[in-house]
Amino acid sequence: MLCLQLVIGNYGLSLDQERFQMSLWSIMAAPVFVSTDLRTLRRDSQDILLNSLVLSVNQDQLGKLGLEIQRVST
Repeated sequence: MLCLQLVIGNYGLSLDQERFQMSLWSIMAAPVFVSTDLRTLRRDSQDILLNSLVLSVNQDQLGKLGLEIQRVST
């Protein structure tokens, strides 16, 4: 079983890095461990962890790992 530890709210990540980490976790269909004190988590980080759309991707009924459907170059 794949597991991912999120460091959102820890280690001085930028908000973009936190969003990326949460997005990556959501498509992995993996259990999550949050390694921060939730009592002192800043509001922006709370919003990332509680994003219902991202959580719904992880919690879909099939429980399968996400697949790349399109590659976009910048």
